[in-house]
Amino acid sequence: MLKETSEKIIELFRADARLAEPTAVSKWYFGPRSRPVGYSYGYVKGRGGPVTRLSNARQEFDAEWDCAVFDHNPADDDLAEKSVMDKTEAMRAVLDANRTLGGLVLDSAVVDWRLDVWEVEEGLVYGGLVVLRVRKVLT
Repeated sequence: MLKETSEKIIELFRADARLAEPTAVSKWYFGPRSRPVGYSYGYVKGRGGPVTRLSNARQEFDAEWDCAVFDHNPADDDLAEKSVMDKTEAMRAVLDANRTLGGLVLDSAVVDWRLDVWEVEEGLVYGGLVVLRVRKVLT
């Protein structure tokens, strides 16, 4: 269930023209990368969450997934920041339009949306994070 959820989110992002590989995002990764290849890039990482017993045979799993995107443009920081803003808006829209992730989960919702910037040798890297909370009944 964990791996399939990450794979489904990446599949949905790749299917959207605003987030597609390699035209809009150079690569979507399964988890963070210490040495990504090219900008902009993104990753999806499951964080897990609590499991609640509903009955002897059923449990409810509430978990969160980090969906992140990064961009860097040494010639124009404004372009990188605007790119991250546009991509996180697209990520949120894709997730809002696919709340069951194609029937994989009972429901999901975006619960956090953040932007940040880091100084690196080559200039600034802009990042955006969209956190998705999913709910699934386990049997």
